[in-house]
Amino acid sequence: MEEVFRNLGLSEYQARVLAYSYVLGKSKATDLSKASNVPKAKIYSILEELCEFRLMKKIENGFL
Repeated sequence: MEEVFRNLGLSEYQARVLAYSYVLGKSKATDLSKASNVPKAKIYSILEELCEFRLMKKIENGFL
């Protein structure tokens, strides 16, 4: 799934986080960081970018 997202123009981290969000469902940023091996220092900026692209949605207590 990551490869498909990369082919659509997402960065490596964006593709990885988005793929793991489908696996995990509603998740907290820290859980997505751990699952996808994206550094905690970068996870929030990656999530914000995905929200700007309307690929994810910020909800109470997590992301979807």
